[in-house]
Amino acid sequence: MLYFKIFNSDNLDEIGHYPQTKLKAGYNPSLPESHWQVKSNEFPDFIPNYELELHEKAVPTNLIDPASGSFGLVVDSKLKTLFQEFNLPPHHFYPIKIYQKSKLLDYYWMHFIISDFWENIDMDKSTLRIQSNTSKDIYIILPVLSKEYVEKLSLYYLHKYEYTLFADKLYFKDSFQIYDIIDIEFLEYTPLISARLKKEMESQKMTGFQLKLYKPVK
Repeated sequence: MLYFKIFNSDNLDEIGHYPQTKLKAGYNPSLPESHWQVKSNEFPDFIPNYELELHEKAVPTNLIDPASGSFGLVVDSKLKTLFQEFNLPPHHFYPIKIYQKSKLLDYYWMHFIISDFWENIDMDKSTLRIQSNTSKDIYIILPVLSKEYVEKLSLYYLHKYEYTLFADKLYFKDSFQIYDIIDIEFLEYTPLISARLKKEMESQKMTGFQLKLYKPVK
């Protein structure tokens, strides 16, 4: 099973300008029903308000820079349609407003949740790694005991700048439903896509992203 980390591209030949976007002037993300009010582990009971401004020199790519570090993915209608042909976790595509000069572009914020992810990790085989940031030879390998255990470790090491916590090896149970887009809470803050989705995105020449093999998934 192969998964790839998906990043927003920083290739200026492709995206035109870095960063591509910023929060639109006059948009206040602190107000009720803004995208900042949406929690990563639940769907809101409102349609989020999310407004971005694309730099005048930037290219409107299929995957676009979300500007404010939000979770999920910001995609155009073409990439949204492609995603919907694959096996997705519970999700919503929220229409958002992206302006370039006076033109309103057609984009969506994809928010997805995998509520049973940790229940489908084979805890007996999977391991965590606490790695020194000053020496590659200094590290500790720990078992993946539970979601709560991983969450507590993640919170503890979040501000321990001399060490980093990440997945060493992750094995899924045979019963796990293979999603083409996943998110590994507490251990990886970049969404992952499957090899078959990667292949189709590249085949259809989608733009605005770069990929890197995520080695811990076995």
